[in-house]
Amino acid sequence: MAFITWSDEYSVNIKEIDRQHQFLINIINQMHDLVMTNVGESTNNTAIRRVFAELADYTDYHFRIEEELFKTHNYPGFKVHKQQHDQLVMQLLELQKRFLKNDASIIQGIFDFLKDWLLNHILVSDKEYTVFLNARGVF
Repeated sequence: MAFITWSDEYSVNIKEIDRQHQFLINIINQMHDLVMTNVGESTNNTAIRRVFAELADYTDYHFRIEEELFKTHNYPGFKVHKQQHDQLVMQLLELQKRFLKNDASIIQGIFDFLKDWLLNHILVSDKEYTVFLNARGVF
C-alpha cells in the first residue's frame, strides 16, 4: 500500500503541475518502500540515499517551474509562496543532512514532514494560485 495516494482533491487544475506533484508523491512512496523494507538497517543504504537526493533535486526543479509561472503571469502571491518554497527546501535539506549522517532516529519524522509538507502545501498554498493562473489560461 502506498504511503501517499494521489487524489483528484490534490489537483491544482494545471496539467504539468499535477504531473509534477504526482511524481513527487511517487518519489516519496519509493523512498518509504525502501526504508520500510530495510527497517533496522543503517540509513547508509545507497538506494535510499539516491532516492532522497532525487527527491531534493526534483523538489528544487518543481519549485522553479512554479515560480516561473508566477513571474510570467505576475501572480500577486509570488513573494509569500517563494518564501514557503525556500523554507521547505531548507527543512528538506536539513533532514537530508541528518539522514546522511546516519541519524536513523529521524526516519519517521522525515515521512511525517514529507506527507504534511506535500499535502498541506498542495491543498492550501498551491490551491491559492489555481484560480489566478486558470483565469490567465494556464491549465
